[in-house]
Amino acid sequence: MLTGLLPIFPLPRLVLLPGLCTGLHIFEARYRALVADSLAGDSTFILVRSRLETETDLVAAAAPVFEIGTRVRIVASEALPDGRFNLLIQGLEAVRLLEEVEGKPYRQARWISICPESESLDPSSLERLVAVLNRSFRKSKNASLSFNSELLANSDPGLVALLAASLDLPLPEQQFLLESESHSVMAERLSSLLEFAEAGRTLEIE
Repeated sequence: MLTGLLPIFPLPRLVLLPGLCTGLHIFEARYRALVADSLAGDSTFILVRSRLETETDLVAAAAPVFEIGTRVRIVASEALPDGRFNLLIQGLEAVRLLEEVEGKPYRQARWISICPESESLDPSSLERLVAVLNRSFRKSKNASLSFNSELLANSDPGLVALLAASLDLPLPEQQFLLESESHSVMAERLSSLLEFAEAGRTLEIE
């Protein structure tokens, strides 16, 4: 199980599941320093959701954050003349923040990975997810789309995260999925969210 010390980048309106990519525009001085240091090292940092909801991506320096975030890698970067950066990042794994460490203009924390990267999906979890996905699509305008459990069983377990991202789930539900300790648990949680939606209810998530 991996551990270490990495910069943390809090954002209020983004949860990135492992395996997925997104773009970031870096403009604050502290995060320009974070990116520069990251690029000079192994190009990784931790993206974590702020517990303070804001209408912009600006987060107070000491804003509380969720305990579980995503270790990400910078896969492409563009340094702009004024010091800003455009980044393409990919989620590598879910991690638990253990303690913050001072000494940098940005926040950094010790962390430990929580979800095995090479774990196959439990067959029963997969069957349940396929069933609820197919029911959902039959009721939607994508009625002709269907999932095959045998093909999904032979796919990368990260496919569950890709399916979740395609559903445009609310942030609390995305955080709920990120906090799964295995790919099978993520599949079970996604199934529960979809089943509650079928029943016209919302799963209460702390």
